[in-house]
Amino acid sequence: MSTTQRASLSPFVCLLAAFLVGCPAGDGTGLDENGRPIDDSDVLPLTATFTSIQRNVFDVSCAVSGCHSGAAAPEGLDLDASASFDNLVGRASQEAAGLNRIEPNDPDNSYLIRKLEGTAAVGGRMPLNQPPLPRATIDVIRAWISNGAIGPRLSSLQANVFTPICTQCHFGTNPAGMLNLEVGQSRAGLVGVQRPFDPEIRVVAGAADNSFLVDKLEGNNLGGSRGSRMPLGGPFLLPDTIAAVRQWIDDGALDN
Repeated sequence: MSTTQRASLSPFVCLLAAFLVGCPAGDGTGLDENGRPIDDSDVLPLTATFTSIQRNVFDVSCAVSGCHSGAAAPEGLDLDASASFDNLVGRASQEAAGLNRIEPNDPDNSYLIRKLEGTAAVGGRMPLNQPPLPRATIDVIRAWISNGAIGPRLSSLQANVFTPICTQCHFGTNPAGMLNLEVGQSRAGLVGVQRPFDPEIRVVAGAADNSFLVDKLEGNNLGGSRGSRMPLGGPFLLPDTIAAVRQWIDDGALDN
């Protein structure tokens, strides 16, 4: 992790406190949820993905004991890894009527960004009573939102990947590869389903590395009966997007 990236994380003390009240004082930077120092060798650089932002920001500074963690989190804003995406993306702000905490594809109208940049009409700039976040850190969060705020949820992948990209071919009663990826059809056609004329499973719930879909998106060991990389002819999905697909599968490929 670079010096700039380390500095970008330190001000994150109860990030999003403007949405709520009651966060205790203290800086959780560099500590895990139990207050123990985090091994730097296990920390990856901050990138414009939900998983990276969760690990480098929410887990370290927000989802800490007494703050945004668990069923008793203030205002119901639990930022633990299993809950934060659902509590942020597309969820209404409690301070500003008509604004969501995160509006996919629209960082300017995401209440989180307004609080971080100090442009919200209500309350103070976040992090509260701390130096503003460096521009570079806010830009990483902006980039993630601008790219659709994609996360490891079927609904997010459907809206950002399957529907706009894949259903150009995988649709209707005679879809390419006998795989319909339209809304309401994609999971049934992927999870636990053997690809035609081959024993490989398209999506093995809990095992992205064993899922044919991942090989097709990453271009792993293709050719012959395994065909070509998808989307056919490119442009191929960004690594950050594939990472969200992988995480959804590893989390159990749920209908979420």
